[in-house]
Amino acid sequence: MGRRAAGADRDPDEGVTVELVDAAIAKHDRAEQRRRLLPARLVVYFVLALCLFARESYEEVLRVLTSGAPAAGPSRG
Repeated sequence: MGRRAAGADRDPDEGVTVELVDAAIAKHDRAEQRRRLLPARLVVYFVLALCLFARESYEEVLRVLTSGAPAAGPSRG
């Protein structure tokens, strides 16, 4: 059988924890070599948020993700 994904044996109600994201980044040797505008951990959460909020613009998703505030107003269609 194929390899199991990182965290495949954990409870899905735990969500995508910082520890899980950091472990995945480390496992695939994708940690930053220098300080970046968008650290690897933020990029992972950004991609997940883009999937969850597909009707929102990239800018709006990033704004909400970095501000910690819930998105306001109707979704763009």
